[in-house]
Amino acid sequence: METRSWIAVGLFVSLSCAIVAPVCAEETPAQPDVARAEAFAADAFEAYARKDYAAAVALYHKALDASPSADILYNLARIYDTKLKDRKRAIEYYQRYGLDTGADPDRLRIVNQRVSELRQLEAVAAQERATAAKAAAATQAEAAAQPLTGPPPAAAAKRKGLSALQIAGIATTAVGVVGIGVGVGFGLVAKNKADEAARVCDGNACSTQEGVDASREASDAAAVATTAWIAGGVLAALGVTAILLGPSGSAVRETQTASILPYAGPGNVGTQVTARW
Repeated sequence: METRSWIAVGLFVSLSCAIVAPVCAEETPAQPDVARAEAFAADAFEAYARKDYAAAVALYHKALDASPSADILYNLARIYDTKLKDRKRAIEYYQRYGLDTGADPDRLRIVNQRVSELRQLEAVAAQERATAAKAAAATQAEAAAQPLTGPPPAAAAKRKGLSALQIAGIATTAVGVVGIGVGVGFGLVAKNKADEAARVCDGNACSTQEGVDASREASDAAAVATTAWIAGGVLAALGVTAILLGPSGSAVRETQTASILPYAGPGNVGTQVTARW
């Protein structure tokens, strides 16, 4: 009788384990696979060295899935920022790095500054897109409002008292002002990157990839800023000159045409003005 009781107890325990085991297995959280993450990270570093940045990003994501790491988050943010020029993803992973408990305090200060710079660039880009959209919408609305038998564009320009040369000058001045603004923006970026490089480099000697990247980005931004300043200044000056010299009012004739086209050549930039009266 005692033997049967123990057999019944054994069967009950076995059945209980068989029923509960799958549930317990589902509730057990997956443990980080550090070795697998390190292998993916090593492959990602090799892909980065080959300048295969898309492959490096994919491998770093696999490493992050295998075992979350602040260093992997930072590496992803840097590739999105400096190599793929994806500001939105760069901001996302910089912020995730900042929230990670393993984030380095000294690096975190640089990360926060970079996030602020990227947000400013995003705001400028968004404003430019909004301005372009408004201008396109206004042009479409004006074209739709004009009657089919309306006067030709030359007659409309004559009524407004502006010659074709002056209209071209206004457009050129606007482009020049935008170019100067772009130069200022990249000048600020160049200064910030130069300061960042100075913090991690000893003079011209940089012992870290972060310093090398910052120094290169500062040089690139400075070159863009210089080109934008020169081109913007030249265009703005030519535009103002065209506005001042162009005939207006009753002096405008319907047969006159004018155009101002920007050009760039080896070592110089400017515009070409052509007119016919």
